[in-house]
Amino acid sequence: MHSVTAFWLSLFIVIQLFSGLMWTDVWGGMANRFVAFTGSDGPVGDQPWEAFAFPKSTIPTKDVAHVPWAAENLPVPKSSTNGVPSLSVENVIEIVKNNHVDSDYKIAFPKDKTGVFTVYLDPADVYPNRPMPWTQQTLHIDQYTGKVLANFGWKDYGILGKIVSLGIAFHQGEFGLLSQIFMLFLMFGIIMIAVTGYVMWWKRRPKGKLGAPALPEDFKMLKGVAVIVLVLSFSSLWWVFLF
Repeated sequence: MHSVTAFWLSLFIVIQLFSGLMWTDVWGGMANRFVAFTGSDGPVGDQPWEAFAFPKSTIPTKDVAHVPWAAENLPVPKSSTNGVPSLSVENVIEIVKNNHVDSDYKIAFPKDKTGVFTVYLDPADVYPNRPMPWTQQTLHIDQYTGKVLANFGWKDYGILGKIVSLGIAFHQGEFGLLSQIFMLFLMFGIIMIAVTGYVMWWKRRPKGKLGAPALPEDFKMLKGVAVIVLVLSFSSLWWVFLF
């Protein structure tokens, strides 16, 4: 049971681990620097690996609405104050419809006379009928003229941004009910691998002993293994600082 379960779930466990590592400082920072090194721009947000796709703004979109992470640092434009009344919600909805934004979007209203309507769809915030990750979209709309000042969606992601977005969606079970059930079984599978490994050790250990390996009589091979480990460790550190 231990080996069979581990064999069939190994690929998905690796994907689960790597997609989660993108939220960490070390792996996320490496991906961040890799994007800069290769020029394969990805979307920018709060995570360590999100860096170079957009210019900095004194008013990022995340300050006006809880938008998808890819649009969090998208600069908020200003509406043109020309003395006409602000658009109605009905007008905004019509503009959103014309720009083919998926349903279940939200609208953040302007905070002042130069503010904009911010329309956004973050699939992670939609429940229970959660749309697919590639439907996320953010619009900034001039509150007077109705002009779409910014329209940022899946098509604007870099290749790395798309890969990581899909990985995060897989990690969180955002591909519908079946993916959530699969992630539940994957969790039980990981627990089963750990428990059955302990049971195997308990049954095979010598009676009254831990069953730990004895010290080797010849340390020459052990020294060689130590050298290999050190070389790999320094290579990993070099890779971290390079990327």
